[in-house]
Amino acid sequence: GVVPPFASPRDVVPLIVLDGANVAYAYAQAAGGGAPSPSHRGGRREPDVRGIRRAVDYFRRGVCRVACVLPEGWMRERNGDGRAETSDARAAHLRILGSLRAAGVLVASPPVDDDDAYVLAIARRADDRSARATGRTPDARGGYVVSNDRFRDA
Repeated sequence: GVVPPFASPRDVVPLIVLDGANVAYAYAQAAGGGAPSPSHRGGRREPDVRGIRRAVDYFRRGVCRVACVLPEGWMRERNGDGRAETSDARAAHLRILGSLRAAGVLVASPPVDDDDAYVLAIARRADDRSARATGRTPDARGGYVVSNDRFRDA
């Protein structure tokens, strides 16, 4: 269809909203990477942010806009007890997240907020903008969520 002249590319190019924590954990499980997490029962692995990088690259090749929501704590150089984290894996983790932040892809959710709620709100806002700009129904070309979370708690 024809796009009205007042629609900007931001409104007609789909926005893919990644549930970053979910993508990183799923990638670690699927790839068998990352060390088993001592804080998770059932052998769940530490999250691997390379999965986020791969997902961002994949969707950008498809000419989509991408936003990745992560809890703010994932981007800190210190671990939960306040000590500086110096492992090579943590340094690589921070480098990847730093490059995604520089590219304008990352959205940090504050520590007291639910990152899943941010994922859904950003996708809904993209739907609404697209619908207003193009005269289409919401979700025709708006925001899409990538996650295997069922969002029961969001």
